[in-house]
Amino acid sequence: MIEKGQDGQRPMQDAIDRQVGEVRKVVTYCMNLSDCRRAQLLQHFGEKFDKADCKSKCDNCNYDGELEKKNVTPIAANAIQIFRTLRQNNENVTLDICRGILAGSRAADILHRGFDKLPAHGSAHDVP
Repeated sequence: MIEKGQDGQRPMQDAIDRQVGEVRKVVTYCMNLSDCRRAQLLQHFGEKFDKADCKSKCDNCNYDGELEKKNVTPIAANAIQIFRTLRQNNENVTLDICRGILAGSRAADILHRGFDKLPAHGSAHDVP
């Protein structure tokens, strides 16, 4: 829908990028299951909010289940290494291809372009 525009005409690329970025922010907000919702919303609008003032009124602060803490530094380092390698080789790739490389995908496009030979290929295969 973003790429087609409201009138059927494809909008300028910067408008597409901005709108996709805004959608990603909404998805990130929805998927964040640990930070206070009120603090997140107010931070978005440039306001400060102490999550202690929430008093467990939002769904995240009220959640009483277990949260898993995981150090994803090695995965992030591998992602950066993949990005640097692809950039040095002037590869034009999508975010999905980068995800596929990290996940260890054997998709035709990844195999055909030799991305399965990258050292970080499959390094995040166990990440949902």
